[in-house]
Amino acid sequence: EFIDYTTYPTGYEWEQDGVNFKILNSFADGEDENTSSLAIKISYNGFTLMHGGDTYAVNQQKILRNFVEDVPAQVFYANHHFHGSVDPVYIRVTNPDLVILQAQEAIYARAAYMYKYKELSEKAMNLSRSVPLETLPALEVGCIVIRIDADGQWGYETYRNQDELVIPGYL
Repeated sequence: EFIDYTTYPTGYEWEQDGVNFKILNSFADGEDENTSSLAIKISYNGFTLMHGGDTYAVNQQKILRNFVEDVPAQVFYANHHFHGSVDPVYIRVTNPDLVILQAQEAIYARAAYMYKYKELSEKAMNLSRSVPLETLPALEVGCIVIRIDADGQWGYETYRNQDELVIPGYL
């Protein structure tokens, strides 16, 4: 059986090894490669990571209409490297403590990152927080590892040199 990102319908949920997955945007939701990408809610012991895929604002607005209760997360893996359109309302509803993005230096010239995220989202969210939202561009910090314990407590580490990365149980 062949399975790829076109296989999973929007709203599909499953559990594997105690981790819950829910598709919030699927192939059927878009008209091109980016808008057809998977946006996935990943949960474990009360911890949630929202993976934005390569979606754009149009997808994010649809996710808010259909799955608003699924959007809040401790970590947001930023959509499409913050290239293209971004819906600041979606990011504010996600209300993450940590935003991770895989991007190149070009993000610093993109309105989606510098204005819609940094100004309209991050700055606005930080006004009502006692602990500021952290944004980690991998181009600056390297590899990012999130560790979650059985009680749902989590933290992260960054590694500029991937050879220093330690994942227990893996060689």
